[in-house]
Amino acid sequence: MNQSLKKRLCKFLIFCMMLVYVPLGMTTPAAAYGNGVLLNTGFESVTGMGTLIFDGWRLDSTGSKATNGTPAGSSYARTGNNALKVSAGSGSQKTPAQQYISVIPGQTYQISYYMNVTHNTNAASSTGMTARFYDKTNPDNFSNTGAVQVGADVNVGGVTGTTTSGYTLFQKSFTVPANANYMRVYVFSISSVSGSMIAYIDDISLVQTAGTAPVAVTGVSLNKTATILEKAATETLTATVAPAGAPQAVKWTSSNANVATVDINNGLVTAVNTGTATITATSTTATPSSVTNAVYTASSTVTVLAGMPAPVYGLTLTPSFHSASVYIAGGRDDLIRHLYYRKAGDSVWKEALEPIYIPGKEMFSGSIVRLEEDTAYEVKSDVFYGSTLVKSETGSFRTWTSNPTIAQTISLSSLYTSGGLTINGITGTDTGWIKIVNDTGLTIDAGDLTNHAVTVTNSVYTILDGFIVKGGKKNGIFMNNTVHDVRISNADISGWGRIAVDTVTTPEQIAFINKSDVGYGTPIDAEGNMLEGDAGFRIEDSKNIVVERSYVHEPRGYANPWTGINSDGQPFSNSHPQGPEAMYLRSAGGMVVRYNDFSGTDEYHRFNDVISGYFNNQESGGFYKDADVYGNFFGYSNDDSIELDGGQSNIRVFDNRFEMSYAGMSFAPNMVGPSYAFKNVLYNMNDYRRTGTGAVVKLGGNNSTVYKGQTWFFNNTIYAVPKAIVGSSTPKNWYGGTRNNLIVVMRNLINGSSYFYNIEDNSPSVNPGTNFDYDALGRSTAADGAGQIVASPGAEAHGLFKIGKMTNPDAGVFTLAASGIDAAKEVNVMDKGTVVKNFADTFTGSTPDIGAFEQGESSLFPKRPIPFHADKYLVSIPEANDTATFTISTGALTGTGNYTIRQNAEEDWYTVSPSSGTFGSHDSVTFSVYVDRTKASFNRAAEYSSLFVRLSDGYSVPITVKAENSVTALQIGENLQLVSTKVFPNTANLNADWKSSSAAVTIPMETTTTYKNVPSVSITGVYAGSSTITANSAVNGVNQAEYRVRVPSRLGDLQVNGQTVEGFEPGIYSYNVVLPVGMPVPTVTAAAMDTSTTSPSTVTYALPSSIPGTAVVTATSADGTTSNSYTIHFTQVIPD
Repeated sequence: MNQSLKKRLCKFLIFCMMLVYVPLGMTTPAAAYGNGVLLNTGFESVTGMGTLIFDGWRLDSTGSKATNGTPAGSSYARTGNNALKVSAGSGSQKTPAQQYISVIPGQTYQISYYMNVTHNTNAASSTGMTARFYDKTNPDNFSNTGAVQVGADVNVGGVTGTTTSGYTLFQKSFTVPANANYMRVYVFSISSVSGSMIAYIDDISLVQTAGTAPVAVTGVSLNKTATILEKAATETLTATVAPAGAPQAVKWTSSNANVATVDINNGLVTAVNTGTATITATSTTATPSSVTNAVYTASSTVTVLAGMPAPVYGLTLTPSFHSASVYIAGGRDDLIRHLYYRKAGDSVWKEALEPIYIPGKEMFSGSIVRLEEDTAYEVKSDVFYGSTLVKSETGSFRTWTSNPTIAQTISLSSLYTSGGLTINGITGTDTGWIKIVNDTGLTIDAGDLTNHAVTVTNSVYTILDGFIVKGGKKNGIFMNNTVHDVRISNADISGWGRIAVDTVTTPEQIAFINKSDVGYGTPIDAEGNMLEGDAGFRIEDSKNIVVERSYVHEPRGYANPWTGINSDGQPFSNSHPQGPEAMYLRSAGGMVVRYNDFSGTDEYHRFNDVISGYFNNQESGGFYKDADVYGNFFGYSNDDSIELDGGQSNIRVFDNRFEMSYAGMSFAPNMVGPSYAFKNVLYNMNDYRRTGTGAVVKLGGNNSTVYKGQTWFFNNTIYAVPKAIVGSSTPKNWYGGTRNNLIVVMRNLINGSSYFYNIEDNSPSVNPGTNFDYDALGRSTAADGAGQIVASPGAEAHGLFKIGKMTNPDAGVFTLAASGIDAAKEVNVMDKGTVVKNFADTFTGSTPDIGAFEQGESSLFPKRPIPFHADKYLVSIPEANDTATFTISTGALTGTGNYTIRQNAEEDWYTVSPSSGTFGSHDSVTFSVYVDRTKASFNRAAEYSSLFVRLSDGYSVPITVKAENSVTALQIGENLQLVSTKVFPNTANLNADWKSSSAAVTIPMETTTTYKNVPSVSITGVYAGSSTITANSAVNGVNQAEYRVRVPSRLGDLQVNGQTVEGFEPGIYSYNVVLPVGMPVPTVTAAAMDTSTTSPSTVTYALPSSIPGTAVVTATSADGTTSNSYTIHFTQVIPD
C-alpha cells in the first residue's frame, strides 16, 4: 500500500472515530473557521508563499520567533507527499507553524500529531505542540492583537534533548474553557544552539468527542445597508449571523479608511473625510484565502459629509485687462457655489462659471472673462450647503487700462549709446507711469558683450515702447524680482542667445552639463554648455508684466528635435529638445502676453518651446497664477508652443494661433488650477521632422504624481495631424473637461503602435464622462468622418462624430459654413454647442456654435482688435507654380494703416510684393508671393515660412506660406547623384544621414553605413512611384536637403494581336495602327516596365467598340502617385 493511500485511509478511520462520539441528531462540523476543524492537517497543500506557504497555516517570520519551519517533501512525510520540517534556531521559543480555530466553550476534543526527531545535539533543545485559548471573537489574520488568553494551555506533547525512532504519536484530550472564542494550535521549538535539533511534523488531527456541535452559518445581515455621517461622527453597525444559534462572531473591514474606519471587532464606524466607503462584516466561518470554502458577508455604504460649515470669509479679486481671478476662502468639495458679476451701477447680475474647489488649499478658485478694460465691476459670491446659504460676499475691482496716465516720457536715445543697456531704478506710480520710447528708431545691439541685451532691475510702473533689440549673449530682455508693473510694447527682438557649434557626443560632455534630460544629440556652445534658457524675454519672479504687440524671431541658436543623429552619426540617447525660447519665465503672477508674433524658422532657428517655464513641477515654475495669454501667434518649436506647466491658478489662454510645433499647449502638470483654454486655433502642427507624432494639447502629471488641478477647454478649433487633447505626460491622468470644441485629426486612428484620438482621458479615468460633451470630433481619413474619444461612460452624449464644416480649413479659414456639406463625412456645427456661463453665453442663433468662430465673426486669427481679415491664412504654392496671392481686407480704420511685410531673414526663398504700403478704410490689398526654388534655403520637399503684415502699432496679420519643391523624374534603373545643399550653421559641414521614404527609389550601398555621414549619394529608380529623399545633418539631425523624386509609371511593351506596336518606346504615348477593312476590334495587351518588381504598376484598358476607333492603355503606379496613358488610333484600309 503506498503512502498516499495510507494517509487517506488513516484520515477516513479518524473521521469514523469522530462519528462514534457524535450524539444523536448532531451534524458533522463543516470544514471552515468557527467549526472546530483544522485545515491542511498533513501539510499537503503548499500553494502560498513566504510565511503563508502552507495553506491554512502561518509561519512566524519576525523578531525572536523568526521562521524555522519549511516544507519537508515526500522523503520525510509520514503519509502523503509532505510534512513540516522544524529546524530549531538559537534563542527563545520559535513558532514554526500556527493555525487558529473558532471554538465553542464546553466542547471536548482530542488533538493528536506525529513527530519524527532525526537530529538532536543539545539536551535543552525541544520541539512540540500546544493549544492556547483566547477571548477575541475572530482570528484577525493569524494575530492575537487585542485578545486575552483564557484558561490553561493544552500541552499536546513533545521531545526534549533526544531523537525518536521514526514517527511517534502525541495526543491529548481537552475541554474548551469558558469565555474562549477561538484557540491557537501551534508547533514550537526551543534551542540555545542553532540547528541542534531537526524534527518533522505530520498528520495532525483534531476530533470533537463531546459537546454541542456548532451550527453551520448560512448568511450575514446588517442593521443598515447605508448610512450618512458627518465628519468625526461615529455609529456602531450591528451584524446578525444566520441561522440563530450559529457563531455570531464577525470581522469588520472598511473599503476606504481615508473616508471611514471601523473597529475590526465591534463594528464602530468613525467618519474621517468626505466621500463614500463600504463597511463589510465577514462571518468568522470564512476560511483563509487559500481555502475555497464559503464566505458569508454583508455590507453597508457609509457616506461622509462635511456637515454645515462655519462660514470662512474672504473674497479676493485680481483683475487684468479683460479678466479677473476670483479666490473664495473656506472652500469644500461638497459646498455649492455661485459667482455673479456686473458693471458697477448695473442692476442685473450675470452668472459666471462656478469656481472650482482646490484640494489642499481649502478654497474656491475661478475666472471671470471677456470683461471690458478700464471698467469698474462688482462681484458676488454665494456658497450653499445643500439648500442652506452659508455665506454671501461681495467685492469690486477695476480692470486694467491700456492707456495709463504717463507722468514722464524718456527718449531711448538719451539712455543708450552702444553694447548692452541697463534700465535700473525707473520708478513710476500706479497713477503716473514712466514711458521710455524709441522715438529715433535706434537698434540696441549687444552682440556677445553682455549676457542680456537689455537688463531691467528695480523698476516699476514703466513702459518700454518700440525697442529694437539684437544680441545678448544669452537673452534679449531680462527682468528679475525687483521689477513689477512693467510693460513692453511693440518690440522687435532677434539674434539673441548662444550659437550651437556641435552636439553632445561623449560621456564627458554629458557629465559636464550634468542635467538629467541631456544626452547625445543635445546642441552645445563653444564652452560645451547646452543652449537651454536663452530667451528673447527672460523673466525671473517679476510681477504684473505685460508683453504685447512684439515681434520675437530668429534666435542665434536652435533646438534639437526629439530624435535624430548626432555629429558622430549615432542616434540621440536622450531626445528631449534643448535650445532657445522666445520667452522663458518664472512669474510672480499677473503676467499678460498678448498680440505678439513669436516665430522661429522651420529649420535652423527653431525654438525648444516658444514660451517655456522654469520648473515644470513647481507651482511658481512658469506663469504661476492670474495670467492671460491671448491674441498671439506661436510658431516653429521642436517641443511645445506654450508650456503652462506648474501651479496654473487661473491661467487663461485664448484667441491664439498655434502652428508648426511638436505640441501646441502643455498643461502637464496642472498642480493647482484652474486653467482655461478657449477660442484658440491649433493647426498645421509639426516639428521640423514633419512626423506629426506629438500631441496638440498635452496633459498629465509630472514626476509620477497625479495633480488635481483642473483644465477646461471651450470652443477651440483643432485641425491637425497629431493626437488632439490627450494625457501624454506620465502619469497620464488629468482633471477637467471639454465643451464646444471642433477637433479634426488628419490621420488614421492607429499609426504603428500609437493611437491618435480626438480626446483621450487616459485610463484609469479621474473624470466623469459628463465632463466631455457638445464637441464635434472628426477624422479626415475616416470614410464616415468620425473621430474617437476615450473617456468614462456618458461622454459626448450630445457630441457630433463627424467633421465640422468649415469655410476653407486647408487655406487656414476656420469660420463655419452651412452649405456644401458632404453629408457622408461632414456636419453643420452652427447652433450645436451649449451655453458655458461667461465663456460661451453670447452667440448668434439659438445656441452657441462649436469651434473658435461664432457665426458672423471675422476669420482673422489669432484674434486681434483690428478690423482686418484675409481670404487665406495658409498660402499653398504647388510644385508647378512659382507664385500665389492672398488678399487682406479692412473695415473702418481709426489710426494709420501703414504696414510692412516682415519675414525671417533665413527664409529668403520667397519674396512678397508689395513689401510695404498703407491700408485705407474698407480697403483690399492683394499680395503676391514669389518662390525661388534655386535658393539654398529652399531644400525640403515642402518649405514653410510665416510672414507678418505688421502695422506701425505692432498689430499684424500672420500669413503662412507653404511651397512644394519641384519633382525630379527618375526612370526605372536610372541612377542620379544627389548632394546636400545646406551646411550645418557656422561650419562647412555638408555631411548628412540619407534616407528614402519609399522603396520605389533606393540608395544603393555596399555596407550599412555608406549612406550616413556623407555629403552626397547615388539613388536608383526601382519601380514606379514617388519618394522623398531626405538628408539630415550628421552634426545635429536637422534637415539639410529633401528631394522629391518620382519614377514614372510606364509601359515596357504594347502589343496589338500579339505583336509589339511598330515604333513602340516607353516614352512615346501615341500610336497609329492600320488594320484591313472588316477586321474586328483587335486584342490589345501591355506590360508595365516594373512588372517583375515587388510593387508593379497596374495596367487598365479602354478599347473601342468598333474600327476605326481608339484604345487607351494606362499604367498606374502601385502607390497611385504617377500614371501615363498610351493611345492607339486604329484606322482601316482596303487590302490591295
